[in-house]
Amino acid sequence: MAGLQLENKQKGYDVIEQSLRGLLRTAPPLLWESALVSLIALLKEHLGVLSWVGFYRNHAGHLWIGPYQGKLACLYLKPGQGVCGKALQTKSTIVVDDVEKFIGHVYCDPLARSEIVIPVFHAGALVGVLDLDSHVPGAFNATDQIVLERLVKEIETLPDRVILD
Repeated sequence: MAGLQLENKQKGYDVIEQSLRGLLRTAPPLLWESALVSLIALLKEHLGVLSWVGFYRNHAGHLWIGPYQGKLACLYLKPGQGVCGKALQTKSTIVVDDVEKFIGHVYCDPLARSEIVIPVFHAGALVGVLDLDSHVPGAFNATDQIVLERLVKEIETLPDRVILD
């Protein structure tokens, strides 16, 4: 069963990468926020292991909920609070196999069992984190980290707005 889940996850990532690259080649230029929202939708649609996926915005070191798909989420996280706050502080991806063993985990969804959080940069600034949760323990690994970091990097340099003539 685990092999099938991994195979399906890889197929999901293949579809996500192809779809995102297709979106990024659109004309007129795709905006950063539009690409981020599209990435969240693609992840939720094609990774069956996800219970929640979304973006928390960094405002002065505090995290505020941004676009997401899933159940109602925590609206605000303090600096260093939970996996998201820790990823923001360290500016690095954090993979948690068992959230119950993560000191300071915040239970926005009491059924969540594993999590991966990727820092998101835009125009060189740390603007927030991409958070993926699963009800399955150990749902994320180094492969997820590599692919998710690559996907986030693809949208990093997109403009925040387009000036129309």
